[in-house]
Amino acid sequence: TFSHRVDPAFIAGVVRDCVTLFGSERCMFGSNFPVEKIWTDFATLWQAYDAALAEYPARDRDNILRDTATRVYRL
Repeated sequence: TFSHRVDPAFIAGVVRDCVTLFGSERCMFGSNFPVEKIWTDFATLWQAYDAALAEYPARDRDNILRDTATRVYRL
C-alpha cells in the first residue's frame, strides 16, 4: 500500500519478518483490497503473497492463510 504497486520483494520481506518475529500461528493473510484495485488486480497481489509463502512448510502456510484467522475470529 505504501508504494502503490505490487512489489513481491517487499511483500516477501514483510512476510519473512512477521513470521520470524511472531511465528506463523500468530500471522494471517490480509490485504488492502479493494483499495489496491487502483493500481493492481487481486490475481497479481495474490501471486506475490503466494510466492512469498512458497518457502514455508505447509503447516506455516495453512496457519497464515486459514488457521490463525479461524482461531482468532472463532470461525
